[in-house]
Amino acid sequence: MQGCRRGHALHSKQMETFTEASQPLEAPSSGVPDQAGQGLLDPRTMRARSVLKMPVLQKVYRGITSPIRLLPDFLIIGTQRGGTTSLYHYLKTHPCIQLANTKDAHFFDKKFDRGLSWYRGHFPTRLGKYYSQRVRQQPFVTGEASPSYLFHPHAPGRVAQVLPGARLIVLLRNPVDRAYSQYFHAVKLGHESLSFEEAIEEEEERTARERERILADERYYSEKYKHPAVA
Repeated sequence: MQGCRRGHALHSKQMETFTEASQPLEAPSSGVPDQAGQGLLDPRTMRARSVLKMPVLQKVYRGITSPIRLLPDFLIIGTQRGGTTSLYHYLKTHPCIQLANTKDAHFFDKKFDRGLSWYRGHFPTRLGKYYSQRVRQQPFVTGEASPSYLFHPHAPGRVAQVLPGARLIVLLRNPVDRAYSQYFHAVKLGHESLSFEEAIEEEEERTARERERILADERYYSEKYKHPAVA
């Protein structure tokens, strides 16, 4: 990690070039590729040049380049309302970490049927990793955060199948504080109409029903199970 510490002094400048995977690709207001005709990669940074800023075209670009993109070294798998969003944004500022371009990719619970190429499209390229390690002499890791992985019944097997060597990160929180936070979050999203006390009484039965449906059908996705009132 010594190389990473050396790079920390140049953190502000480095972070300008570490946005290809952690933020949507930007483009000039004209709606056409920047520096047309100069190739997809900037030779100074080995990062992809700006492309069309339309979300659909960004997805197409990431899909086309998915064969040269990485899979995550680590997953932040939970817990909900436990600080995963804060951790995700803290890690984004680290010069040796490039995260997925979005939090809550939900590949291993909701979108597994979209396939591995779709998932790879969220992560930085192998060229970026090579440049970081060989030219900048810095460590390089990538990962993503989807806190619903912690309790989804199919997530463990899917992760073991696709990422057998990945590190799993779990944040815990005082269970009473977390339960209240989860409850008010579910109310805000429109997933809960019961009182806090009633939700606690109903929680086990409601989640058990949804869990049975998920186990019976891998393609079934339950917002109720994803957004439990207090669990």
